[in-house]
Amino acid sequence: MLGDSNKKINEIKNAPVSGCMNIGEKVLFKGDVLNAESVNIDGSFEGKIETSNFILGKSGFFKGDIIANTADIRGTIDGTVLIKSKLSISGEGAIKGKVIYKTISISDKAQIEGTLKKYKGSDNIIVKDDPVLKVENKSDSSTRAEPKKATM
Repeated sequence: MLGDSNKKINEIKNAPVSGCMNIGEKVLFKGDVLNAESVNIDGSFEGKIETSNFILGKSGFFKGDIIANTADIRGTIDGTVLIKSKLSISGEGAIKGKVIYKTISISDKAQIEGTLKKYKGSDNIIVKDDPVLKVENKSDSSTRAEPKKATM
């Protein structure tokens, strides 16, 4: 019996981690999430996110900095958004702040208040000369630039 229990514990410890994070409605999260595979927010988030795929649901609110490969925005963002591939602002999604994108899709009812800038870098470059997000030109794609807070 004890052997079976230890076997199950070892299986759980050795299970692959998916790197996904979900913030449900009515949940407030303050902090940073880095190197996530996917982040889905239906509640409120304040901080910094670095992920492959970012989804902000209709009831979601985000304040801070986002670096992602793709993003689907249906809620509200106040901050700096860097999307290295495709940004989709659906439904009544709204962004207030700086938006840097490679490709963008905006629905009729969506809103953007701030600046839009086309992302022209490779996958290894984050952002250059930005007070909120700093770039490091990485020749090795296995390394990633860390976002930094602005100093005023």
